[in-house]
Amino acid sequence: MKKDPSFPITRWSLVLAAGMETEARAAALAELCRLYWYPLYAHARCCGHSPEDAQDLTQGFFEHLIEARVFERMEGPDKGRLRSYLLRGLQNWMAKEHRKASRQKRGGGMTVLSLDAMAAEERLAQEPLTNETPERLFDRLWAQAVIEAAYARLKRDYAKAGKTPVFDVLAPLVDRTDRTIPMNEVAARLATSEGNTRVMLFRLRRQFRGALQTEMMRTLSEEGDLKEEMDHLRAILMRDV
Repeated sequence: MKKDPSFPITRWSLVLAAGMETEARAAALAELCRLYWYPLYAHARCCGHSPEDAQDLTQGFFEHLIEARVFERMEGPDKGRLRSYLLRGLQNWMAKEHRKASRQKRGGGMTVLSLDAMAAEERLAQEPLTNETPERLFDRLWAQAVIEAAYARLKRDYAKAGKTPVFDVLAPLVDRTDRTIPMNEVAARLATSEGNTRVMLFRLRRQFRGALQTEMMRTLSEEGDLKEEMDHLRAILMRDV
């Protein structure tokens, strides 16, 4: 897959930042929580835990990662993909029944991120009814989180370039085939020609692929893992069609 030069590969960068004693550490930890808290929480719920217990387990797990300075020891390729590492870690955490310990810590120690369990429950209630295993549910929500992060990255870049209206019109069309898109209507909304609209949409799709690669590589320890992870993402999306 050709890499968009505007989105340089940043191998393991988010994990490395989370383990550093710098101002970037808090921001990196907060971003990791935002990306992974809901998929992990939903996994715990799908495993049969109550909303309260799932919140305690997920919050306690993140607190453990920070207190034990786990991210500082994750530079080696043996850790592989952060997605897999965190899922295994939560499963081990649940197996050790840390519910009481996490409840005792909550409110009396650190606050990793303000996490709204009620909002998570409302979101979980809107998930489609399926026979997914907890692992498959986690994978699907992880895929959604990565895609949302890639779109957010692109939206910021378009905003910096003063092209927010272009992004707002074209972004919903990225995953649609051109045959299903009324290009004349889209061109009219952008006040440009159909030919130029096609070019802008092609460019946005290429930039999205680059943004997606960048988001992936921030939590992969080896660049060689990118193709496998992209293939895994496609398989998840095809499974949900």
